[in-house]
Amino acid sequence: MSLEETSFQPPVDPKTPARFEPDDHWTSPITLYRSLQDSLLSIWTRETFVEPMVLKKSPLADILFLSDPDGIRHVLMERIDNYPKSPMQQRFLKPSLGEGLFTAEGEQWRLQRHAANPSFKAEQLTRLVPALIGGLNHHL
Repeated sequence: MSLEETSFQPPVDPKTPARFEPDDHWTSPITLYRSLQDSLLSIWTRETFVEPMVLKKSPLADILFLSDPDGIRHVLMERIDNYPKSPMQQRFLKPSLGEGLFTAEGEQWRLQRHAANPSFKAEQLTRLVPALIGGLNHHL
C-alpha cells in the first residue's frame, strides 16, 4: 500500500533526510536480537514511520508495522479474531506478561481491553505526551 492509496498522514515527512538506521537489523536472528536488546525502537526503520503498512520478514518472525489509524482500528477493534498472536509472541511475552493485552486471545482479550479502555481516552493520552516525547528524543 502506498501513501497515494490512503488518507494516512505519516508522522515523519517523507522528504526530510533519514535519521534512522539502515534496514540491516533484519538480516539475521543475531542482529535482530541485539537490536531488540538495545531498544525496541531500533528495529523501526524510516519506512515504518512513513508508510501506512510495512511487512518485515526475518528469520525469527514476520512482523507487520501499522501506522494507519484505520488499519490499526481494523486489526485491534473490528477484526481482532482474524489476527491471532503468533507462537513467537506467545512464547516470549507470556512468561513475563501473563494473560494481558499483548498475549490474551478472544474473550479474555476483550475483557482486558474493556478494562483498559479508560486509559486510552484522549485526555489520558494527552498527559503522556511529554513523557513519550522525552523517551523518543532519548533514543533518537
